[in-house]
Amino acid sequence: MLSPRALCIGLLLLPALPLSGQNPAPQVRAVVLPIEGLETDSIHTIITRDLGFGDRVLIVNADDPQRATAVVRGVATAQGLTVSLLDSLNGTVLQQRDFPLPIVTPRNDQAIADSLNQAFAARDLVRRAALVRSTWVRDSIQAEMAKKTPRLGNRKARAEYSALVAQQDSILSDAVTKITVVESERERDAAGRAALQSSTIAQAAITRDSATLARRWAIHGVSDVLEEWMTGHRGIAQSRIAYVSNGEIRVVDFDGANDHAVTHADRAGVRAMSPAWRRDGGTLVYSEMDDAGTQIALVDLASGQVRSLAATPRGLNITPVFSTDDKWVVYANGTDARTSIVAVRPDSMASLKHLPLSRLFDAEEPIFSPDGSRIAYVSSRPRTPQIYSSNLDGTDEQVEAPASARARVYHTSPDWSPDGRMIAYQQQDGDFQIWIVNRADRSVRKVTTQGENEDPSWAPDARHIALTSNRGGAKEIWVLDTQSKRFRQLTTVGNARLAAWSGPITTSSTIPVATAR
Repeated sequence: MLSPRALCIGLLLLPALPLSGQNPAPQVRAVVLPIEGLETDSIHTIITRDLGFGDRVLIVNADDPQRATAVVRGVATAQGLTVSLLDSLNGTVLQQRDFPLPIVTPRNDQAIADSLNQAFAARDLVRRAALVRSTWVRDSIQAEMAKKTPRLGNRKARAEYSALVAQQDSILSDAVTKITVVESERERDAAGRAALQSSTIAQAAITRDSATLARRWAIHGVSDVLEEWMTGHRGIAQSRIAYVSNGEIRVVDFDGANDHAVTHADRAGVRAMSPAWRRDGGTLVYSEMDDAGTQIALVDLASGQVRSLAATPRGLNITPVFSTDDKWVVYANGTDARTSIVAVRPDSMASLKHLPLSRLFDAEEPIFSPDGSRIAYVSSRPRTPQIYSSNLDGTDEQVEAPASARARVYHTSPDWSPDGRMIAYQQQDGDFQIWIVNRADRSVRKVTTQGENEDPSWAPDARHIALTSNRGGAKEIWVLDTQSKRFRQLTTVGNARLAAWSGPITTSSTIPVATAR
């Protein structure tokens, strides 16, 4: 619930609402001023893009402030950034907050090289001194031993001389050994200096890149707070989209940055499909496929560790999701008799359990309502696959997306909106398009028409949808604003499909550490 102060600010910033049936205009027109105290405009660029992609804020050029209803001002501090939201008419501060940002050390490969060279030089100085001492001892002993053996008149003198020669041999041997060791150490340093310098610079780059990722994520958080100040709705910049491309699961930030693979298709033919998020954004569950069938697997995004669930031996195990409390992984399991919805605890070796849904027909593609009280799924009844939902105990089963009795359309790939009001799905009736059903009155609306569009996944704001589309040629992940109908392309890798949008991710601990480039 909004605080009274936030509600008042929102009312001040809201322009006249559009008439019913019209596409909603952006609610707030905002100027984002250049960040004071910074040498680059990267923070300004990220915040401006985030607010624009959120579709609730229209960014106005700073040269035309009269058009704005709000002004965003940022000032760099030693710890991060102080951000203020100003009234565009009188400059009054409506909101202000300090945001800590991770520090990114500047790249300085020469300083690293100089530091290593100094360390090597200091160590070499000690070794050269030891080499000089050992060489002097060796040469001195060899000079003494080269002298003519004296005439020794008695046994005692001969014994003493023999002891002296043995002592000289020992000292000479020690000196030669030290010379060999020191020269070997110097050769090893000479050979390893370049490799050590390269690895140290690479490690510094990994540390710097990881800090850059964490800093960028923190800036997304600034954008989300700003959007909440201006509109009453927190932004979605701190969210990510998982998807599948060429058998690998990839993850990309909300704005298309930091696109990288988190699983890897191997030579044994193992391929990934159908990723779904745990609520904290730190783990993905997915179906892993090879020639022996499919098995449910998990990947930890911070460490990159992948593990398969032992309770799901290979066979037909598909479309997994986490339960609302993250205690269960729920998925479709197929046998010779039928395909049913089952659950397994991801942190135990326990066998799977069947959910008490209808046992008369196949069921797959489970998805939970946001409050966890209901589950939607796809079931092929006597005609075609349609979307149903029921309570978790199987009671109160309902058809979610009605279809004409005479139409042989397919309704699949359901996704429940985070506010619980809608379910998005794909309909096949010749081609694939995305539709949305309003659960209050079961009214449906088609939201895509160009090209083929599949695999909808709601953003945390229950306004945007990530989907697979070939509207640009190859299949890529696109983002649709369901209110303004604006599309933007998110990925460019080719053959991208099966998007899954995370919930809000407010901590950078789930962001992966950068790897060597």
